[in-house]
Amino acid sequence: MTGKYLETKTILELTFPADNLKSPFATEQFYTLLHLLSRKLSLLQKLFGLKNEYSLEIVATKNEGIRYLLVTKTQFVENIRRNLLAYIPGVKIKKVDDYLYF
Repeated sequence: MTGKYLETKTILELTFPADNLKSPFATEQFYTLLHLLSRKLSLLQKLFGLKNEYSLEIVATKNEGIRYLLVTKTQFVENIRRNLLAYIPGVKIKKVDDYLYF
């Protein structure tokens, strides 16, 4: 078993502001941010061909609306949180314990 499988992951629930005028722009900025963060690599990561990986899923319920579930390495959570709040003011970010929590 390699070290890749031993890394801890965190699931973040992202809810964008309900303002419809900003929604398409906010979504575009969100995808741009994820691409930028996935390309930020240390020298060792570049030498060994490692990548920052994210898993993203869109979920929706009638009561709670549309949300994103973002799975990432635990070490990147605070960096992602800071960057998301800078790009998209008003986004709600919450840690979720279980993938199928609802």
